[in-house]
Amino acid sequence: MIYFSFSSVLTAVFVSGLLLALISLLFRSEETLVKIGYKVMAVFCIVIFVRLLFPYELPFTKTVLFPASISNPISLLRHRHEIIPGFAVSVSDVLLVVWLAGSIVSFAALFIQHRKLRTIILSNSKDVTGKEPYASILDQLCPDKARKGLCLRTSVFVDSPMILGLRKTIILLPQESAPTDENLLFALRHELQHYRYHDLWLRSLIRGLSAFYWWIPFCHTLNSQVGTLLEIRVDAAIVSDGDEATAKYISTLLHYVQNTKEHMNPYMGLTLNKKSSLEYRIHMIHNRNKKPNMLISAALLLLVFGLYFGSYLFVFENSSYDDSITKSENYIHLDADNSYAISNVDGSYTIYIYDGQYTEIVDSLEYYPDIIVYSSKEEHNETFQENQ
Repeated sequence: MIYFSFSSVLTAVFVSGLLLALISLLFRSEETLVKIGYKVMAVFCIVIFVRLLFPYELPFTKTVLFPASISNPISLLRHRHEIIPGFAVSVSDVLLVVWLAGSIVSFAALFIQHRKLRTIILSNSKDVTGKEPYASILDQLCPDKARKGLCLRTSVFVDSPMILGLRKTIILLPQESAPTDENLLFALRHELQHYRYHDLWLRSLIRGLSAFYWWIPFCHTLNSQVGTLLEIRVDAAIVSDGDEATAKYISTLLHYVQNTKEHMNPYMGLTLNKKSSLEYRIHMIHNRNKKPNMLISAALLLLVFGLYFGSYLFVFENSSYDDSITKSENYIHLDADNSYAISNVDGSYTIYIYDGQYTEIVDSLEYYPDIIVYSSKEEHNETFQENQ
């Protein structure tokens, strides 16, 4: 049975954090990036994305209990208090509501940002898709069948080419540049490569994940690093044409990064906001003929996939009591002889000791396998009287 729980989310966040910390360390050195290769780094990012996308316990997952020093604070967060009759809430419930509310706000902000940017672009640009020489340039760089729904527009409000839009993709070019300008041609090739690779969809998935996990700082770091890797992949495709094309392409990158203000496009563009990211890309281009170190790459892949699959083998759960208490004679193991549970409308269970003392409200009876469940206290009282 696949099970979603507070603990499975914590496990996914913890493991993803470790993986991203590893990636961040590798990103600190340009030489390390060359030795590993951008494709291996992309695999790391995919693993993190998938782990955060599926924070579940699987049928073979084993539970490992936290020590009391960690368990007790978590128990306080998860303990539900009955505020009014029939309604109980815990601190973790409140945090969950805040999480969901923040996610809704983040998704709404992404949607509004996209619509606002698209509206500004459409109202301040000119469609040149079918006009010459743009139409001929498009036909040369990208066959008509491969650019379904693609629109080419020019605007005086941009100084660097950019691409945006998922269903109706727009490549926006500076209006003052001559259509045959070599820098502009290489920039257009760059944006068309993003279009062929469906990079806008990939970035949108990562941005969506960051919006959902808005409270985790490293998700935003993942978004930035994925953006850099997508740019490196496009660079590698263009410079594969030879040394002459490579020199002209680097000249194009430097031209736009020197003459471009802060990039207004939050999706994809020829150059990134930070010049340090461009340094990584140019370094990768200069070392394009170097083969990654297969031994190091294999070792890192083994480590990453080991952490990924290993994270599904175990889930960490809190226990309010440590071994010194549970093994003592005074410890009470709740079972059918000394306790019972009441099934609540929301799917949770209220646990009672037979003297009528309320203990806690839980979402699952996983840790109470022997307890008897009643639909109400009245049913329990009637059953109890009949057995007397």
